[in-house]
Amino acid sequence: MRTILFLFLLTTSISLAQVGIGTTNPNPDALLDLTTTDQGLLLPRVILTDSTSAAPLTAHVAGMFVYNTTTSGNVSQGVYYNDGISWRRLNSAARGWLLNGNTGTNSTTNFLGTTDNQALTIRTNDIEKVRVETNGTISTLNTGRSVFIGEGAGANDDLTDNINTFIGYNSGMSNTDGLRNTALGVNTLSSNISGRNNTAIGGLALTSNISGDSNIAVGAFSLSNNTDGRNNIGLGNQTLRSNIFGEGNVAIGDYAGRVLDFGNAVDIDNNFNVFVGSGAGNSDRNSSRNVYIGYDAGAGDYDLTGNTGTLEDKVGNVFIGNQAGYDESGSNKLYIENTANDADNALIYGEFDNNILRTNSEFQIGNPATSGYAFPTTDGTANQILVTDGSGAVSWQNANTSTLSLVRARMTSAQTLVSGSQKLLFDTTDFDLNSEFDTVNNQFVAGSDGFYNFSAQFSTDAQTNTTTYTLVIYINGSIYQRVEQNHSGSGRITRQISAIAQLSATDIVHIEVITTGTGAGTSVLNNNTRTCFNIERIR
Repeated sequence: MRTILFLFLLTTSISLAQVGIGTTNPNPDALLDLTTTDQGLLLPRVILTDSTSAAPLTAHVAGMFVYNTTTSGNVSQGVYYNDGISWRRLNSAARGWLLNGNTGTNSTTNFLGTTDNQALTIRTNDIEKVRVETNGTISTLNTGRSVFIGEGAGANDDLTDNINTFIGYNSGMSNTDGLRNTALGVNTLSSNISGRNNTAIGGLALTSNISGDSNIAVGAFSLSNNTDGRNNIGLGNQTLRSNIFGEGNVAIGDYAGRVLDFGNAVDIDNNFNVFVGSGAGNSDRNSSRNVYIGYDAGAGDYDLTGNTGTLEDKVGNVFIGNQAGYDESGSNKLYIENTANDADNALIYGEFDNNILRTNSEFQIGNPATSGYAFPTTDGTANQILVTDGSGAVSWQNANTSTLSLVRARMTSAQTLVSGSQKLLFDTTDFDLNSEFDTVNNQFVAGSDGFYNFSAQFSTDAQTNTTTYTLVIYINGSIYQRVEQNHSGSGRITRQISAIAQLSATDIVHIEVITTGTGAGTSVLNNNTRTCFNIERIR
């Protein structure tokens, strides 16, 4: 009886093209409706060898479901269906990537990506934003050729062709239409709205910039207060940190130019400074057109952390060297030094506005040990002159006033002439700068080589004879020049002679008179306005 009933029901279900198990009212859209609350469907259990192999079937049949009981090749335990060309595993929630994350993953076998030669794309609002290319490159798309990486990075960018690169927390966060900016680090260029062509690398570099253009800030807090300044370069931690409006400044080295423009509410001329060296220009607040090169060059004593020391305003200084011009607070000064020495002790000091250049050390031209020479380091006394020793040393010396001979000789007593030749007895001098006149032997002895000018004359009392009187210059015992003339027979006799001669040191010059006939006994006057002998070295 039961068998007959089953066959009747089965026939009825088949006639209606529906089969219901556990229900008398199968779903009209289902060919087979299994209804139960405490049992399941047990699929055929088979052993698959590979997803591409149909075995244990004779061929792939689309829609076939089986349960694979083992792991082999690229298949593992689980439910598989056949798509007509291969076996496909049904993934459970435990094996898919869930919205709230997965557990029990293995980085060597679990991944997000593709297994064919196709890029992986990520979309938001159904617009492609990120693409991982098959060659390993990562492309960001539909961001106006910009790259934003980090929380808040480029958050307000208008996504037109701004060509910005913002990497880091809030990097470029406020930017809307600023172009060609590059920022790397936390809060770099975070306030920028329209500034262009800026580069900020390091935490808070250019963080306050709003509209400033073409600035380069590398280092934590570099140009961090800059809002509108442009064309500045800061390389190093806190370089140009306080700059707000200044333009064209260059600071290289930690803390270089750190307080420039500090606290200014309006644009003051703090432009075109160059600070190179850690701490260089660290006290300059309102300064322009200075060049400081060296550790702490022009640094002063201001401490931004404790707001102690003195802020300085300077223009047009050049400080070169370690701590050069450290305490200088003036303008238009030059220091070349490697310590904090002042203007009186720096190696080189200068004043551009007064055209002063000074060295506080020995000044050398060439190497004095070879062919050069060195100048003295102190000034001389009045009327001293610089003299070289020919071996590299130059010193102050008293002017040698005896270099050129100058002599005036005369007689202290009248001299009576004899017939023939005799030396005029010049036995005293009115002046003899080099002490070259020998008053004992009545002659001049040259002290150095050179050219000399001689002049001599003598006069007698009144004479009535007609004797010839000759005046002669002798050099080294030989006549060099002579003047002779007959007396007219009445009045005083006066004879004069002059000559230029080249002498060597120790050459001897004297004057003689030659008389003849009745001239003997004539008296030569000793009046120095009438009888004298003058000698001058002219070169």
